[in-house]
Amino acid sequence: MSLTFTRNAIMSLPKIKVYWLEKSRAQSILWLLEELKLPYELDVFKRDPTTSLAPKDLLKIHPLGKSPLVELRPAETTADADGPAPPPLVLAESGYIFQFLTTHFAAHQGKADLIPQRWAEGHEGDVFGETEAYRRYEYLLHYAEGSLMPYIVMSLILGRMGSSAVPFPIRPITGMVAGRVSQSYIVPNMKRHFAMLEGMLSSSGGRFITGNSLTAADILLSFPLFAAMERCASLEQWEKGSLEATYPLLAKYADALKSQPGYEASKERIKKETGEFQDLLR
Repeated sequence: MSLTFTRNAIMSLPKIKVYWLEKSRAQSILWLLEELKLPYELDVFKRDPTTSLAPKDLLKIHPLGKSPLVELRPAETTADADGPAPPPLVLAESGYIFQFLTTHFAAHQGKADLIPQRWAEGHEGDVFGETEAYRRYEYLLHYAEGSLMPYIVMSLILGRMGSSAVPFPIRPITGMVAGRVSQSYIVPNMKRHFAMLEGMLSSSGGRFITGNSLTAADILLSFPLFAAMERCASLEQWEKGSLEATYPLLAKYADALKSQPGYEASKERIKKETGEFQDLLR
């Protein structure tokens, strides 16, 4: 299957629509699309002001009603002798969306470096022949959502347990329980994550997580990393006085990600569409 879903329209690009939910991982999808220089349409969704949940309208797009979602429709010129154009694709799950978009468009758009070189020279197809950068890249595409993000979600829920969202008579109790869970479970686990990422940056040989070039793994990792650092900064008496001082490479890395032109472009697109930009759910 070609980039345009037919053989005879190689240079055409599909129409891309992003179902974008505010303060969500959908922002990372916009950043990736900006890096790929792919035109896209936005359908903006707001969270419920009371519950912070996604609106039920997203259920019309995907059975789980979650964001991000990306819809791809064939270009109008793709119908040919092979028959009618295929139906639209609706992609869900951040990691899968990233893999799909980079696989189909990175090289075509002149952004092959968003995926590290896969094979060491002379070891193509060897079980042990993949480069360290590529193995790390593949791991991080799954790690960001499967291992790191769940702690961010748990931390957010625990934070709500001591907030004004809980009726006052029981708020001191729920807040105390949440604080104990955070200190005994969230903080120790987040320290392990921060230490691992600090180690990866130390050994990457560059300013990004797999080397000296920005990859899709950096972009996917950005949202949970920014959220983790913000939420955990005040949860612990850090060894060197602050989270940033304890994990200096991680702090420098986060700043480098926020200064990337593609990240800035994704923010500006949202400001243009909605009038404001808020990156994290607090």
